[in-house]
Amino acid sequence: MVSPYFHQRFRMTERWEIVHEDSEGSAVKCNFFRDNFQIYCFRAIAMHLAMEKIATVYRDLRVFNYTVNLQGRKDVNDHVIARSIYYREIPAIITDFDGENGRVRVRSDSPGVSGFPPEPWDGEGADNEQDIWVDLLSPKIHWFREAA
Repeated sequence: MVSPYFHQRFRMTERWEIVHEDSEGSAVKCNFFRDNFQIYCFRAIAMHLAMEKIATVYRDLRVFNYTVNLQGRKDVNDHVIARSIYYREIPAIITDFDGENGRVRVRSDSPGVSGFPPEPWDGEGADNEQDIWVDLLSPKIHWFREAA
């Protein structure tokens, strides 16, 4: 199923599609595109769950577009890669973008700190992670940070 949408303000074509991932048709993958460039993806275990999540993701992507204007690969290179952000309130920088999985790679940019401290639920003895993949729409990412 493909649903094209034309947004007058930004002169871009938005579309989403649902792809069945198994022969029984229960597991589905939803892809979101802007001007034929995939910017986000999620998976669901059933069609009705995918349809419920599509509305939320579509709204979040529209709000996200006012934060970081993503219309294609050029915008990703100009506005996302090497962008200074906060991740879990720690200064960080985005080093990579993976539209096929809807995520960005984040690296700690805090002087004197080696990576990100483990999450509280990771348990005792977990190591700091230098680079981590994070969902593009994660509420743990604060997109507004002045570059050092």
